[in-house]
Amino acid sequence: MRKIKLVRCTLGKEGDDIRDDGDNVRYVPLEEFNLWSFLMEQKHGFQIKKKEASLWFDDDVYEDWQKNYQEERLERVKELVINWYSPEDDAVLPIRRYISEKDFERVKDILMNHYPDTVVYEGKSEFTMKEVEERQGYFVRKAG
Repeated sequence: MRKIKLVRCTLGKEGDDIRDDGDNVRYVPLEEFNLWSFLMEQKHGFQIKKKEASLWFDDDVYEDWQKNYQEERLERVKELVINWYSPEDDAVLPIRRYISEKDFERVKDILMNHYPDTVVYEGKSEFTMKEVEERQGYFVRKAG
């Protein structure tokens, strides 16, 4: 059973017609949101619109809580965890992202390419461990 506070927001560039669709929507853990938004705005030049903080919970919690929420308030959002061993850091780095179900496979492929199976470290090619976990869940939209 997993629950986490997320911020759902929409990204766009200056002059964009920012719509509330899946291509522009991001889900960011609340405790990371200020740093993430600073980087998106200052480094990448995005504007962040339509911020909405709420709760994400996995299927196990949904079984217990489904009577509490109207179906139209729930967005299917998957949690992706890539546990990637970095030889440079000699540590497993957990990378955790929340992705709308409809964009999941496309975004997962992009993220997996950021964490290769082999890296060059100290002049030699080394295999890195990469374990992937996926968990189905729901983001609760505000009523009304």
